[in-house]
Amino acid sequence: KHLLEIDHDRIKVIERKNTIESFIYNKKEWLQTEDATTYTKNDELPSIQSFIENISTWYEDEGFAANLTTLEHEIDIMYDFFRVYERRQRIDKERTIEITNFIEELNITNYTASALVLQDSWRFEYYNTTFQKEINEIHKWFIDSTEKQNNKTVFDEPYLTAEHIREKIWLMKNSLQRFKMAPKPLPV
Repeated sequence: KHLLEIDHDRIKVIERKNTIESFIYNKKEWLQTEDATTYTKNDELPSIQSFIENISTWYEDEGFAANLTTLEHEIDIMYDFFRVYERRQRIDKERTIEITNFIEELNITNYTASALVLQDSWRFEYYNTTFQKEINEIHKWFIDSTEKQNNKTVFDEPYLTAEHIREKIWLMKNSLQRFKMAPKPLPV
């Protein structure tokens, strides 16, 4: 049982060392990409490079003989240091994906509603009075929010997030669903 515990600890140490090696390698590669210059300020790049070099030097000099607690502590420091840059990148990339989804969903919603009006002329009144108004409000919100976000940099707190866009996509889908389910008026 004691030997199994020692073996288990050794495996954890190896895993943590692999995590640090991968981290160092990935961040050195990341520094060579366009993302590094996009999501970091010019004055931040030297400190990032210095941090990576320090971790790399520490790992080569002491890390190979470090215990599990020390390795985990270094991993925490590494992840904490890069959290702000990764957050900027994640928020921006998620927003870009959701903007594309929003535009696609807006086109689908408008096309579907138009097709329903052509198919059933009795839907025209609901389309004009309710549905079109709801969709136009969502579209106006999107244009205004996108414009405000475009006036910000990736370093500022975002005005428009992926969550905001997903919420509006849901509202758009819900509006279309209500339009589809609108009851046919009774004949006069």
